[in-house]
Amino acid sequence: SYSVTGVQTCALPISYVEPKTLGFERDAYHNDKGEYLTDRLTDAGLDFIRTSRDKPFFLYLAYHAVHSPFAPKPELLAKCRGKGGGSEELAAYAATIEALDQNIGRIWALLDALDLVGTTYLMFTSDNGATHSHTAPLRDGKGTLYEGGIRVPAFMVGPGIPLGSETDTPVSSIDFFPTIAELAGAESASVDGESLVPLLLHSEELRREALFWHFPCYVGRGVPASARSEERRVGKECRSRGS
Repeated sequence: SYSVTGVQTCALPISYVEPKTLGFERDAYHNDKGEYLTDRLTDAGLDFIRTSRDKPFFLYLAYHAVHSPFAPKPELLAKCRGKGGGSEELAAYAATIEALDQNIGRIWALLDALDLVGTTYLMFTSDNGATHSHTAPLRDGKGTLYEGGIRVPAFMVGPGIPLGSETDTPVSSIDFFPTIAELAGAESASVDGESLVPLLLHSEELRREALFWHFPCYVGRGVPASARSEERRVGKECRSRGS
């Protein structure tokens, strides 16, 4: 636990919602009630924001989208079908992404309606790249440490961050915890990541010289060790030896 502006906050979530508790089977986008998983997870997140609006809160919302097998909303699939000469799979992929975009918009709309935009930071990213068929022009995809596997969308909005600003400085999800801690005024223990506050609020560079990844690869493809510095990017295949 850590102290945030005099309020003791526990690292364990106050509430926890998972697809199974909402009636969704594993990898399913629809439940028996006809509800769509991305919508339903957002509903739970919005309820949490409403009940927590009068005190500091932290919402971690991990969507299942855009994992396959896709089962998009029919109206969004019809909208995306045939665009750009793409296949039915690409149309389903695009429709799944649009549903995700719409729901992130719902979160922002509620923050705005509750007058919380001026005091709230919204962070968005992905845990890994897509399958290699959806990552062009980047090399390879999920399960590898080439750019197709580790370069993902990310944005952050909130007080003090210039609207429309961009940076090409490489960052990692390990940076989010120290960033949130500093923004909340918390004292956190030493961690692997770096706070992004200097980069986001003051346009300053980060102090680290390199980023490292190690991924033994549960999906069975690719190079399990990688590093990136300002000068170069390298990857190395590590093979374990039998006893």
